Amino acid sequence: QPQLPCLKRLSLASNGLRAVPPWLPKGLAVLDLARNNITTLPPWLCAHLARSLVVLQLHSNRLEALPLELKTMISLQLLSLEDNPVSSPERLQSAQG
Repeated sequence: QPQLPCLKRLSLASNGLRAVPPWLPKGLAVLDLARNNITTLPPWLCAHLARSLVVLQLHSNRLEALPLELKTMISLQLLSLEDNPVSSPERLQSAQG
């Protein structure tokens, strides 16, 4: 896993990603994953970036549901979900699905 403690903004937009990369450094304030083919938001991401992430851009992906852990992201101020099949931000999936 890369050790990039000073990295605050990371854009991986328009890269054809199907999943969130597992190597994201802690401490990110802005993460742009827009315009990819991501189908799920892994619960570990929420725990990994809960205290630092302010902006999470996920628009134009293939997300159908969001993990309950999203509620633990206490610093998050902007979450973009436009152009995803998520019916509403309230449609959070539990560990059971």
